[in-house]
Amino acid sequence: MNGKKNGFKTGLFSFALLLILAGGFCAALSTMNVPAMDAAGNGMITTMQASLADAPGSSGVFLDTTPFTSVETQQSAEIAARLAARKTGVDLRNKAVLYSVNADAEIIDGPSGGVAFSLLAYAEFSGKRLRTDFAATGSVAQDGSVGKVGGVAQKLEAVRNARLKFFLVPLGQSVAQGVDLQQLGGQWGLSVIEIASFDEAAAIAFAPTGSPVVAPKHEQKPLLLAALNPPKESLFMRSLAVSEIDSLSRLADGLDAKNDNSSRLVTKALRESLNLSRQLLEKNYYYSAANAAFVAQVAAQSFLLSNYSKNDFQAAVNALAVRVNDTRLDYGGAFYASNWEIVAGAQARLAWARDKAGKLAEKAPAAVKPLPFLEDYASAQAWIKASETLAAAAKNAASASNSGSGVESSVALNEAAARGVAEALAAEANASLSKAYDVDAEWHLAVARESISRGDYAAASFDSCFALGFSRARAKIEVIEKEEDLAALVGGESALAGFKSVWAQLYYVNSLYNAAEANRTGDFAYSYNALKLQELASCLEKSKAELEAAMLSQSPQSPQSSVAEQAASETAVGGFEIASAGVGAGGEQCFPRSFVVAALIALAVLFALIVFAVLLLHLRMREKYAVREKYGLNEKQKKAILPKKRK
Repeated sequence: MNGKKNGFKTGLFSFALLLILAGGFCAALSTMNVPAMDAAGNGMITTMQASLADAPGSSGVFLDTTPFTSVETQQSAEIAARLAARKTGVDLRNKAVLYSVNADAEIIDGPSGGVAFSLLAYAEFSGKRLRTDFAATGSVAQDGSVGKVGGVAQKLEAVRNARLKFFLVPLGQSVAQGVDLQQLGGQWGLSVIEIASFDEAAAIAFAPTGSPVVAPKHEQKPLLLAALNPPKESLFMRSLAVSEIDSLSRLADGLDAKNDNSSRLVTKALRESLNLSRQLLEKNYYYSAANAAFVAQVAAQSFLLSNYSKNDFQAAVNALAVRVNDTRLDYGGAFYASNWEIVAGAQARLAWARDKAGKLAEKAPAAVKPLPFLEDYASAQAWIKASETLAAAAKNAASASNSGSGVESSVALNEAAARGVAEALAAEANASLSKAYDVDAEWHLAVARESISRGDYAAASFDSCFALGFSRARAKIEVIEKEEDLAALVGGESALAGFKSVWAQLYYVNSLYNAAEANRTGDFAYSYNALKLQELASCLEKSKAELEAAMLSQSPQSPQSSVAEQAASETAVGGFEIASAGVGAGGEQCFPRSFVVAALIALAVLFALIVFAVLLLHLRMREKYAVREKYGLNEKQKKAILPKKRK
């Protein structure tokens, strides 16, 4: 959970509070200390409370709106309340669950309060009392599994300052940012305990305050992967995976040479990622291998940047902005059937880097220190490199097809003709997102719109598929409560043969890796990722045919419409809304734009008239009191000499 300076049913908190005061409620509030990070990247302790009311006809999960909470936090609270209700056998249909967060922040953001939300709700439903000498961080899924979060090292310091004795963190996060938190906590008289599930958290949280804690044991199972026969279209990704693995290996060797405790811990994590990447490569999970190495490099680069001063980081951000703006992808200068998908992937990654660099340029100057932005910076740097590598692969693919006998693969495509497809996909993603929100989907849709404005329509379609696939997956899991129910939605290897899109193949294979990790760990998040990737693959497969049909319909040499004609025909893609009375079925506007404009003009005129009337009244009153003060007249005498009312 992040507290940033500066849903569901958040605006109804005061109404729900009224329900509580009206009766049908146990007056005691369940309270818990919960660590968070502020906007400067420092750890802080917030106080979270939950209460329960009988509310026939007004049931639901409510969040105090001061500070404001993001949609992601609201979703976390909803999932937590449903989980706790299921664990205790409580029927939520006639209950109101109220959460409040006391924090020195303007907005509470992120899912890391999930464990705390679930424990607080469980306390209210069961009547049990939470111990007061612990804190917990971690997201929580419908099946009760605990997911990883950010800023664990900073939160540990906040827990120490609050003089608590136990800190529960997600499994695998007792080592973070080159720090062994269990060792450091031990020096402070604070026990750091890894938890994998709500049940493990509850066993500790509801023991008597001051009682000893036995850390749960976690068995590390091997990852079982079936070797794949990769489609030939995706073979280009093998060389990219090898390049990423080599880069990760060099980075690990460089950290080894530092020979200090923090570097050794980071190196250990990098070696584990190297082993995983090599295992994935051996089994022909090319994208999965490249992605595992990529993520590990971003984490390591973030660690290396952690000692930057504010001025050093500002200089690095400025250099990043120059680099991303100067980057020109060399993919041969044309789209071909053999390479356009690879080009789209390259352009999308450059767009991701451009977006992150732009946001860093806005936020970094005001930052107290760079810690909250290091991962975005490292990601942007890595995406620029990946975009250039993919562009080179696209150029090689075009050269190979043009030198061969394949006519279809060497046909030049007109990307400008794909504009309509890109806009339609963005609109579809917008409508889907308005019904089922996902924070990553929101970001990809924003990047897609920016790519449309730049004329990168294939890349825009790529990102719109991310947004559409992720929001569709969110809609499916909102009614899921058990891991096995979610696993049943995830397809198997046999479906891979049906994909012809390069990226659909790669992401579907990555979904199979995530499904294998779900089987190994029992972690709901892996199954959810698998579902998101499969929804993404389905969208990419469908859009491939639509985009190619559009880009083949007009040769690149055909006269293009004028800028004025393009502007006149442009289809506006509006922003999504979570719940709005002005959005109808399918996410379309219920009122035409002309009506909205006319209404705004009418409101402006009305406002001006009101201001004019108030000004006249003010002048009238000034005259009244001026006469009265000058002549000392009573009301009757004053009326006789005051000017008549203006018409």
